[in-house]
Amino acid sequence: MNDNNKVGDTVALVLAAGSGSRLGMGPKAFVQLGGCTLLRRVVQVLSGCVDRVLVGVPPEHIGRAKEEVKGAAEVIAGAATRKDTILRLLEHSTEDIVLVHDVARPFITRELTMQVLAAAQECGAAVACDPQSVHLLEVKDGYVNRVLPRHKGMLGQTPDVCRRPILDKAVDFARDNKIEDLVFYYVLAKQGIPTRAIPISSPNIKITTPLDWEIATRVIAPHLFGGQEQ
Repeated sequence: MNDNNKVGDTVALVLAAGSGSRLGMGPKAFVQLGGCTLLRRVVQVLSGCVDRVLVGVPPEHIGRAKEEVKGAAEVIAGAATRKDTILRLLEHSTEDIVLVHDVARPFITRELTMQVLAAAQECGAAVACDPQSVHLLEVKDGYVNRVLPRHKGMLGQTPDVCRRPILDKAVDFARDNKIEDLVFYYVLAKQGIPTRAIPISSPNIKITTPLDWEIATRVIAPHLFGGQEQ
């Protein structure tokens, strides 16, 4: 840890290049929540935890994104897919510890970020997870194939953090095996490389659909920010 209470030699990659078509409010990076955009809210948190923040946004919105982050992050043209946006951002980083976070998870906290970073620093890889109190079902051809009992399963979220040597293995494995879903803990699990699971202690939902937006604005935001979103 350095004098600014940041984890040293770290970079955060913020994935914000999506069109937001499922939400129907334009690019999610610029949707307003609690008085500021999702992009600004996420960058404000992450910039206080890591050395650098790189943001991948739709190419046509680079100027707008730079205005939003106000120098707290470097803005780079993202790609059409999540995987390709990650790869583009990785080209601009050399740091030992790499954090990936979706701009659609605006309730990220400094506490959670620092917990996941510290775990990755110690273990090599770590991810924020949401503990589940229901059975998780693996379904194959329309039938239940395997059941993970209640309280045994977690849902993977972001931040998803890796040290560089482990990250390079994940990227190489995904490329060699034509894995399009470049989620570090998923690819590492396929290689038998462990990822430390860090349970969340406050809401960290991903805003994807109109229902998610209703939950975020009418339930979570008033509790965290005060007042009620419009």
